[in-house]
Amino acid sequence: RTAPHRWLPYFHPDWRPSFTEQWYDPDQAWYVGSLARQAPEQGAYVEIGCWEGRSAVAITQSISPRVLFCVDHWRGNEEEGDEESVALAKERDIAATFKRNMALMAPDNWIQDRRDWREWIKTWDVPIAFLHLDAAHDEASVRECLEAVKPYLVPNAILCGDDSYAPGVWSGARAALGDIQEVGGRLWVWQNTG
Repeated sequence: RTAPHRWLPYFHPDWRPSFTEQWYDPDQAWYVGSLARQAPEQGAYVEIGCWEGRSAVAITQSISPRVLFCVDHWRGNEEEGDEESVALAKERDIAATFKRNMALMAPDNWIQDRRDWREWIKTWDVPIAFLHLDAAHDEASVRECLEAVKPYLVPNAILCGDDSYAPGVWSGARAALGDIQEVGGRLWVWQNTG
């Protein structure tokens, strides 16, 4: 397997993406990309919670030419009171960083949707083959989001999410989906086999 992130120091700064917070492990991003490749051919690919785009880059590179819908309001995790991410989003334009990183590293197969997932789902009407969730970490938000997307899942759709070690993420995903698997201490995975 290749690890393109290891070559970044050799690129001119104008060509280098900027992943300021190291909140998403590059190897995990590679793994999520491999999960996306295994998703059914029929259905959309969605990421809810994109921040600077580390996982979105890996997914788009893995699924090209299929399109990834990138849903995030880029204001930080306001609803759970995550002061750090909210403060960072006020200090700098995270959505612009995301867009620049995607332009540098991702094929032209992504759509940026700058809305809260609750607003996005109101207008969504497309079957979903793959979903990566990395948004709020409280149980209610995780559960509500997953329950909202469940009616759109195609058979064998793959859902996964970051931060499985966070109690709210784990319990919210289990409440919405039932039996989920933990991978690598940070990622939860579920497949729609029912």
